[in-house]
Amino acid sequence: MGFKDLRLFNQALLAMQAWRLMEYPDSLCAHLLKARYYPRGCLVDTSFCSNASSTWQSILHGLELLKQGVIWRIGDGRKVRIWRDPWIPRELSLRVTTTKGRQRSKWVAELLDANGRQWDFNKLIAMFNPADADAIARIKIPTHASEDVLAWHFDRTVKIFAWKLSKDILPTKNNKFKRKLEADGTCDLCGLASETSFHAVVTCQQAYNLRQAMREHWELPAEHRFAPSGPDWLLVLLDGCTSEQKENTLLMLWRAWLMHNNITHESGPTGLEFNGKGKMQIGSAQSGLRKEASNPRETWSHPSDGWIKLNVDASFVDATGCAGTMMVARDSEGRVKFTAWRALFNCASAAEAEAHACVEGLRLASQWCHHPIIRIGLCSSELGFIIAEGKELSQLLLELKIVKVKRDCNKVAHELAALARRNTHSAVWLGQAPACAIDIINADCIQPPA
Repeated sequence: MGFKDLRLFNQALLAMQAWRLMEYPDSLCAHLLKARYYPRGCLVDTSFCSNASSTWQSILHGLELLKQGVIWRIGDGRKVRIWRDPWIPRELSLRVTTTKGRQRSKWVAELLDANGRQWDFNKLIAMFNPADADAIARIKIPTHASEDVLAWHFDRTVKIFAWKLSKDILPTKNNKFKRKLEADGTCDLCGLASETSFHAVVTCQQAYNLRQAMREHWELPAEHRFAPSGPDWLLVLLDGCTSEQKENTLLMLWRAWLMHNNITHESGPTGLEFNGKGKMQIGSAQSGLRKEASNPRETWSHPSDGWIKLNVDASFVDATGCAGTMMVARDSEGRVKFTAWRALFNCASAAEAEAHACVEGLRLASQWCHHPIIRIGLCSSELGFIIAEGKELSQLLLELKIVKVKRDCNKVAHELAALARRNTHSAVWLGQAPACAIDIINADCIQPPA
C-alpha cells in the first residue's frame, strides 16, 4: 500500500485507540479499561505492567506515541501538575523547564488568584525562570468555570503536515496513482491537472480562492512566490519570509488541504461562513470564497432595518504581548448603540487578541442590544475556551450573523483598537462614542442606508 514503515503505521493506529479512550471517557470500553488498569488515575499517567492483557499492552504502545503530542488546556488547573504534565503551549518544551527545588506547590490551580480566573503574577515571578513565567502568563484562563482538558498540540499537527508536504507524501490522487491505487491522477475538483501536493494546496481553484480571501486578513508572501520551483518549492517559498508570514502560510496551506479533502469526500467543513443563532453554517468554498474575493466591499455599510452591526478588531504587538480591542455597535441609521475598548496584556498572538475582541463584543451586545446582530471582524481558530465562551454568549442573542470584510469596512474598530493598546485602559460608552472616534464614525456613515 506504499507505507514506508509498517511498525510506525501500526503504532499510529494504536495511538488513535488510546486517543478515543481519552476523548470518550464515558464509553463502555473506557469504563472497563479504567476500572482494570487505572482506577484512581488518568490514562496518560499509566505505565507498562507485565501482567497486562495483550490488548492493553498494545494500547500502551500507542499511548507512548500519543504522549509526545498531547497538551493540557488549562481550565481551573485542578487536574494538571505543575512539574510533570505538558501544559505550556510553545515550541521548545510543553513542560516547565524551571528546576523544582524546594517548591511545594503541586497543582496549576495553586498558581491562580483567589477567584481562580487570573494568574497570580507574583507567584509566577517568584517560582519560575523568566522564559517559563512569560509563557505561563500568556495562557488565558476562561472567565467561567471550566475543567482542564487534554488536547492535541496544534503547532505539532501543522508541522507534521508541513513535513509531509515538503516530502510530497500526502495521500494525493497522483501519489495513489503511482502506487496503482487510483485509475488516474487527475484532480476531482477542477479536472484540469494532476492532483499533486502542490496542485492541491496552491494551484487548484479552491486553494487559490482561499488564499485570495485570506490575503484580506493575513500577511502572506507575494503571489508570484507561490510558484512550482521544484521538489523544494515549500522551502523556497518560506525562505525570506517573516515568522508571521511563515506561520500564516503553513496554516493557510494546511487549511487548503483539509478543505480539499472535505470537498472531495463530502465530509466536514468546506467553507468559512457562519450563520444562524451562533451555530456554524457550512458553505461551499468554491462559491463562497470566490464571491468574497471578487466582490470586495470598500466602505462600511448600514445593516438592514431591525439589525445591529457590531464591528470588532484588535491591535497586537508581538514583542511586548500587549494588545487592544475595540467594539462598536450601530443600527440601520448609523446611530451608535455602544462603543468600547479594552487593553490586554500577555497576549500570545494576534489571533488571541481578535478572539477576545469577538467575545467582549458579543458580551456587550447580549446585555445592551435587543435586536439581531451582524458581527464584522476577524477571529481565528483554535483558541478553545475563548471560542466556547463566544458560542455560549451567541445563544443569548435573538439572531447572529458573522461576516468577514476588508479592513476598509472595519476602519473604526481597526484604528481605535490601536489607540486602546497605546492608552492601556478599558472603557465603555453607551449610546455614544468617544470624542476621538466621532469623526471616523461620521465619515463611515456618509453613505445612505441600503
